[in-house]
Amino acid sequence: MTYLIVEIILLLLLAFVLGALLSWWFTRRGEGSHDAEAGASVDVSGYEARIAELEQRCADCESERSSLTSQLAAMPLAAAPANAGPPDDLKRISGVGAVIEKKLHDAGVTNYAQIAAWSATDIADINERLVFKGRIERENWVEQARTLAGGGETEFTKRYDSEDEG
Repeated sequence: MTYLIVEIILLLLLAFVLGALLSWWFTRRGEGSHDAEAGASVDVSGYEARIAELEQRCADCESERSSLTSQLAAMPLAAAPANAGPPDDLKRISGVGAVIEKKLHDAGVTNYAQIAAWSATDIADINERLVFKGRIERENWVEQARTLAGGGETEFTKRYDSEDEG
């Protein structure tokens, strides 16, 4: 039994020494390759010039984008029909709350008739400008506005109106 314990200890000691030697050898070997890489010179001036050029183009594009965004925000979203009349309560359209109603008013949209007249291009434009990301189509604002502009009611307006009364 003692013989086995001594043999195991000797094998573990041998494994430790062998591991230390291999570690030292690999470490020394790696140091030489780093020295060779550090001594090598790479011409990066062409890349630096290209990076500077691309950074300038990005800055120009960002400036143009900012200018176009402000111009787009200043344009009215949709022209009011000739007989638009007084502003409607746009919150009666499902999905339009006080914040969105204010954004629509600021953009010149105040009536159901305006929303009912939106084309696919108008919807895309409004989605982009007001960051709705498909909400108009998902909540079917145009169809609701058509119903409301014609004097009808939707399920949402029935609930909305009863909450106003109560």
